[in-house]
Amino acid sequence: MAASQERYVNDLVATAQQLLADGASVGDLKIAAGALPPPLPDMADVSGRLAGLGALLADGRWTRLASELDLLERELATATAGFKAAERAALAAMAKRDELRGLLGAYKAKAARLGGAEDSGLAQHYDRARDLLWTAPCDLAAAEAAVAAYQQAVLGVQP
Repeated sequence: MAASQERYVNDLVATAQQLLADGASVGDLKIAAGALPPPLPDMADVSGRLAGLGALLADGRWTRLASELDLLERELATATAGFKAAERAALAAMAKRDELRGLLGAYKAKAARLGGAEDSGLAQHYDRARDLLWTAPCDLAAAEAAVAAYQQAVLGVQP
């Protein structure tokens, strides 16, 4: 019985450590905070608590170990859900940024076909949108507005 409990504790520790690593990587995104969900729960105290589980296991303090494991499991489930939501939001924001980059490129090509390649007003709109889309962290709302402004400017070019 002790071997299976030790394996269980070790599995829980490994899961928690992976969550800590995943949470750190979500914070490294190059998208402005406004496009992402609220900050993830602080998991810093988990490391110390994980070390305490080994001591409880070694001392055979099963009741205390069971209650600590239950509490930790609930916290890890909540953190896992938060990390997954943050990851989905981050991927959606990065996809939106990439979509805007593609749209900007397509309208630049359209502007060139319409003879607007030398238009300084178009160039200013383009440069503004490009700067926003290729600057980290990317402010998606401002970039979207800048791409829309460029789009409207290109559509106003008379061939």
